[in-house]
Amino acid sequence: MRLLILILIVLGLGVAVSGRTSTLIYQAQNSFLHESSAEILFVGDMMLDRNVRRVAEKQGFEYLIADVKSLFDDLDLTIGNLEGTITENESIAIKNNKILRFTFDPSVATSLLSLGFDGVSLANNHAYDFGEEGYEETINNLGEEGIFSFGSVLNNENQSRRVNIKDEYVCFVGYHELYNPNIDSTVREIQTIESECDFTIVLAHWGVEYSTKESKSQREKGYVFVDSGADLIIGTHPHVIQPIEIYKNKAIFYSLGNFIFDQDFSLETRQGLTVRLVLSDDRVTYKIIGIEMLKSKLYFPEENSFDDAMDVITSKLSAEHKKRVLFEGEFSLPR
Repeated sequence: MRLLILILIVLGLGVAVSGRTSTLIYQAQNSFLHESSAEILFVGDMMLDRNVRRVAEKQGFEYLIADVKSLFDDLDLTIGNLEGTITENESIAIKNNKILRFTFDPSVATSLLSLGFDGVSLANNHAYDFGEEGYEETINNLGEEGIFSFGSVLNNENQSRRVNIKDEYVCFVGYHELYNPNIDSTVREIQTIESECDFTIVLAHWGVEYSTKESKSQREKGYVFVDSGADLIIGTHPHVIQPIEIYKNKAIFYSLGNFIFDQDFSLETRQGLTVRLVLSDDRVTYKIIGIEMLKSKLYFPEENSFDDAMDVITSKLSAEHKKRVLFEGEFSLPR
């Protein structure tokens, strides 16, 4: 029955306009697709250099996601964490995989748009792999394709974006723990934009790599973000799936794991979680869809192969929510 979570078909596709200023307003162009709810897909870490780049250059970018392309159908918005830069610089990692500085060809921005990506978080430890210039070039390359970005390495610029979906304002705030663990600027941003936002989502790049358990720091910061006004926390960086926790009727996804990556050395790093958020007037529903990757190509998991991941995902949920996730692939919270 757990296979149910792996075959959900998501509905909707959106395109937004780019910009740099904090809390710029974006109009989700296809938000008419859902008459009474906004639907947003979140995916985990995306690294398109190294072996992923080799496969994409040989087979085409579409090849990577061909078997899971239904994930991207008919969404109002699709958001992911971009682990690297989009620049004209020559790839270093493709020549020496021990040098963890990533850059992707500018054509990747076009490919992301063609998949349906509307926005990406740059609040991570690879956004400055080619310095401030590479960071700015990445934002510009994304913006030329109509993809907005938010977040930075030090949590000191480009912190948030505001998107208009069906006359409802959804705000995205980026937070990166590794180089600046202090959360003060992120908390201030959440509080500053609260009056402008109907639903605030923090994308937090945090935690311990390859640990399937959230850290004390993640828990404490997640609680503070919620207490400060955040409605949802989406975590990345550990490269493996971590639990979901419900705190004060708000969901904290501690880590979605990888989405497109080349870490084939364990089942945990080859599996990821995608989350479809459905916003209605009085409810927030989270639909959970698992994915697996092998040699940079994505698949829906076979039955039972995701059981251990599901044990991790549901380990902090109540019995009621755990049952719904295991047998229906979703859970809902009051808004």
